[in-house]
Amino acid sequence: MVAPLISEDIALDPSAFLGEYGGYIDELAIVAKAASGETLYQSSIAPSMMDKENFFERFSNIAKYLDISTYAVIHAFFDELFHKKFKSVSLNAEEIPVSATGFICPNKKGYWKYLAEIMVEIADLQVSGIILLDFRYPWRKYCFCTECIRDFRMLENLPVYFHYGLLEERIDLYEKWLKWRSGVLSDALKYFINHLNSQGKNIPVIVEVILDPISEMTSGVFEYFGQNLEELSKSVDGFILNIFPFSTIDKDVITDDVFTGIISLNKPIYLLYTKNLTESELEILKEIAKIVNAKKIFIKFAQIAS
Repeated sequence: MVAPLISEDIALDPSAFLGEYGGYIDELAIVAKAASGETLYQSSIAPSMMDKENFFERFSNIAKYLDISTYAVIHAFFDELFHKKFKSVSLNAEEIPVSATGFICPNKKGYWKYLAEIMVEIADLQVSGIILLDFRYPWRKYCFCTECIRDFRMLENLPVYFHYGLLEERIDLYEKWLKWRSGVLSDALKYFINHLNSQGKNIPVIVEVILDPISEMTSGVFEYFGQNLEELSKSVDGFILNIFPFSTIDKDVITDDVFTGIISLNKPIYLLYTKNLTESELEILKEIAKIVNAKKIFIKFAQIAS
């Protein structure tokens, strides 16, 4: 049920690791594009991480011979390399659980093209699927960059002085804005998948969904992160639920009702837990896995090792 997620900060020798643990693993996930924007493979368009430019290929090639399914993990709209050029902007000082520094505005079409080409490269690396982390807005009061203000203002025929305060004053406008930005994410996903298909790369794409009480669990993903799960499900091949990334895991919050909406989409579901894992937390994750009929629970390898 549990599978490792190998992140960019892990010092591992792929052959030694798989030689020791390969017999216990049927699936694993490996970061191919880090939050830094660097790749862990030899990319023709993105900078490779120093000393790890062959890390992903070595893992995936050995895993293939051991009949282990490898998923490539991509930090999608989080990229410290291109943040300054394509950054996401808030006009409100609302505190968020993690810093938004590093987040790319999902409305940047130039970044779409860049990320789509990276996905094509990764599809050639002996992978069973691509997992898109950070495929979202950083929080509910993003993004108000120049392009987002222009595009939404023109769509709704709003005044030149359009600003967030206008959304707070008019609930109808706020709802239109939420729908508009969720459409941006849906269009981005369609673009990525269409580009993969046009290059003959028919590969499953799985999108991260954050489940945390601070962001109101599944009921909050639309407002906080811009994800319309029903629309995304039309293009995506599955969802990976990132469990309690902002909060201490709490069994009392876990009810069947929390997951009804995402289960009804009838898509494969995986779980992701990125913090130190205790025995009691593993039991809670197993309970969630039963509720959603999860295919696998991915745990960061550093947490497994500790």
